[in-house]
Amino acid sequence: KFHEGFDGSALPSGWTQGKNLTGDTDIAPWTISKSLPAPHSGSAAFFKNDTGGTCASGGDQSASHYLDSPKITVSSAADFFSFTHFVQSESGFDGAQLRYSLNGGAFALVPDAAFTYNGHSSSLGDGPLFNGAPADPTGLGLLGGNNTNPNAGQKAWTGSDQGEATGSWGTTIVNLAKLSTAAKAGDTVQFRFDFSNDGCGGNLGWFVDDTKEFICTTTPPVNTPPVASLALDKTSGAAPLAVQFTLGGSDLDSANGDKLVGYSLSFGDGSASASGTFDGGASKTVSHSFSTAGVYSVSLTVTDSTGASSQPAVAKVEVTGQSSGGGGGSGTSPGTGGSTQRGRFGSGSLGWLALLPLAAAGLRRRRH
Repeated sequence: KFHEGFDGSALPSGWTQGKNLTGDTDIAPWTISKSLPAPHSGSAAFFKNDTGGTCASGGDQSASHYLDSPKITVSSAADFFSFTHFVQSESGFDGAQLRYSLNGGAFALVPDAAFTYNGHSSSLGDGPLFNGAPADPTGLGLLGGNNTNPNAGQKAWTGSDQGEATGSWGTTIVNLAKLSTAAKAGDTVQFRFDFSNDGCGGNLGWFVDDTKEFICTTTPPVNTPPVASLALDKTSGAAPLAVQFTLGGSDLDSANGDKLVGYSLSFGDGSASASGTFDGGASKTVSHSFSTAGVYSVSLTVTDSTGASSQPAVAKVEVTGQSSGGGGGSGTSPGTGGSTQRGRFGSGSLGWLALLPLAAAGLRRRRH
């Protein structure tokens, strides 16, 4: 990634400077300063806001002096550009601006929307209606202003800190994706640090340091899987046993908009699982009938809106055999069941014993 801290005694290789002189008197160009306002230390690029000039022919210092960065290759749509700086200028008349050039195009002022932090804080005063026009005699700006700065009327950092006589250090951050034409991976972008002034008067100047390009990405929060909950209206009974299940759960990420979305309920008896969605609700009711005796393990799994699944919530259902009709142990009713025909002497394989006394009586009668 690109980074320049201006640590040498001269402007670093690849940095170039130029000017737009609209007056007739030039002033000192950009340089490296090792006398930095507190609490900053080390060195920085610096343009002096010259306090001389006459604002008249022969001493008109009106101009802009700029320092251009090397061309920076954009690595992704998430690229940002930042720098640390200190501005202290003649308020309203002199000021600092950041411009950019995309893929070698014309330089343009960085738009307000592209500043993520600490953008141009004010505007330079208006200039006259035309070059050489006198100052507005009304003082109301109705006939133009009296600022001979070539960038008059534009957004800038001008003056010092609000309510204070001096400036302070701050960091400015630019989102390359929000330039007037969004920068994308593979594009080149060049930044211009432009300090401009009117024909006379000044203050301290503009210090620029720690210029760099970087990628700012956010780490998505770690999703916590949901927790399933399973309630039954009964857990045991004779077959066929109809059970009503209430399905639900909780999601610790609900504060981030995460919620329960789907469910899968396995009955453990070989039948097809029940699956569906919560339809935005907190619970769902499902019914199932167990037709065969046995002990069944019923399990519920729920999923959330990020696709994470819960651990199964498990419940046991115990189903006993079918209940009898009452009376006989074989399920037959008294007086109607049995596999042996009934006679007048009763039923069963020993009924013939009742005939023995009759047979003996018959034999006695024959002997007499």
